[in-house]
Amino acid sequence: MKKILLSIILFFLFSSISYAGPCLTTIASASTNQLACADDDILNVTSAGSITYNDHKAVDLEDETGVQITNDGTIQTEDGTNKQKAIHAQSSLNTTITNNGTINSDNNEGIYIDYAENITITNNAKQEMRLRVEMLVGVIRLEITIIVNLVYHPRALLQLG
Repeated sequence: MKKILLSIILFFLFSSISYAGPCLTTIASASTNQLACADDDILNVTSAGSITYNDHKAVDLEDETGVQITNDGTIQTEDGTNKQKAIHAQSSLNTTITNNGTINSDNNEGIYIDYAENITITNNAKQEMRLRVEMLVGVIRLEITIIVNLVYHPRALLQLG
């Protein structure tokens, strides 16, 4: 009886531990793998690092909370693949993305935001960044593509929420 009780206690103790997703890392070299984030993950891409994925969602943080991404390198879907959503932030909450490098998709959606709340995106790079934002307002669905060109503006902050 004691073994069964101890087994049950240990099961509940260890099953409640949350494990971080692959986004809790620093990318310092070229990677072709997709990263699937978990709550509160912190992803850093150094200036020597890159994530080039040959499908949609190079970095997927759908339905996650508190994810922080700092990109000094490149996050993109591979050229010639016609894939989109380099960063997929659908239904995410309390997300922070700081871009000092390149966020690019082969099909116009560098960052995809849909049904997300409290998203802060800071683009310090002196280049264009494309975002696709979808919102449901009443019964009307709005789809907006935002193009931020920082040739004339050294820093831009876009906050949705």
